[in-house]
Amino acid sequence: MNAGQLIERTPDELRKLHEEARGRIGALADVVGGHCTQPGFCPAKFACIGCPANASDPTKRRQIESRLKWTTAHRDEAVRQGLTLDTARLDQDIRACHTMLREMDLVERWRTDEERGHLTLLPVL
Repeated sequence: MNAGQLIERTPDELRKLHEEARGRIGALADVVGGHCTQPGFCPAKFACIGCPANASDPTKRRQIESRLKWTTAHRDEAVRQGLTLDTARLDQDIRACHTMLREMDLVERWRTDEERGHLTLLPVL
């Protein structure tokens, strides 16, 4: 098990986060890869990928895939230039992109199961 799996949220957790925010702040802000559920001040300074307040939305998968491609290319360049700190920051961004993509997969599976009238129980970690 990797660290990304430990911080992934279940589709039900994402839906609850989305519903709770909608009740507090009305329309949710669209952000890269999902919807912001943080009312008011942004503690992540608009670094939405990897932010726990970003409720992943599978319809925005291409945004994350595009960001992953861009980040990977810049990480490779940072490695070539020996920029250790930049490489570490970009590695973190790459992990956050992969986590969001896995969350999107879970949301899609959950929605499919919900449409069929049965939900798949996720394994307890």
